Amino acid sequence: MVAHAGPSPNRASTGVSRIFDPGEDVRGGPAADTLTVDPSTSFIRWTGTRFWGLGKSEGTIRISDGYLVREEGIPVAGVFTIDMHSIAAEGDTGADSPLATLLASEDFFATGRFPVATYRIVGARRASGGLVQLDGNLTLRGKSRPVHIDARIASNGNHDLVAHAPVQINRRNWGITYHGSVLKYEFIDNLVYLDVTLVARDVAATGSE
Repeated sequence: MVAHAGPSPNRASTGVSRIFDPGEDVRGGPAADTLTVDPSTSFIRWTGTRFWGLGKSEGTIRISDGYLVREEGIPVAGVFTIDMHSIAAEGDTGADSPLATLLASEDFFATGRFPVATYRIVGARRASGGLVQLDGNLTLRGKSRPVHIDARIASNGNHDLVAHAPVQINRRNWGITYHGSVLKYEFIDNLVYLDVTLVARDVAATGSE
């Protein structure tokens, strides 16, 4: 259940299957309803490793806004925004800590020039094992690359959609090539592990804004 970047593999699928143009806004389609991403309950947990997994750092990133188009119970399109200024590391002591400074710097996410990242869903299909396969593009540091996700989708009593998905990306695909110093035990691995929790509210069903 790990997402990956690159061309979509041949994966068994059943039920709903939709593919949209990357820039197409499909809100308000006749067979779909539009949900609003809840930034108070949506977030990403990240894990970065060093020395081929011998050490690691972990933390969170906020999802600040977005929408999903739901059809037959699954998100078939949509986009959500990631607040890159919100990156926090467990055990860090604030924005001026060495790790926070490194992540915000030009060596990594260059948050001064690229304050947000986005993930846009361009295709979706049901798969075996209760999974939903999402095709999408992650735009990070101004570069857009395909990232395919196997997500578990649920709905609660308020008609909300709740998605959980583990995602694995190679940071070099977005031009993040800094490796750190071997002598300082800072040799940073290329793979970054993300655990996405996305909650989208059915505003029309709840009657709230």
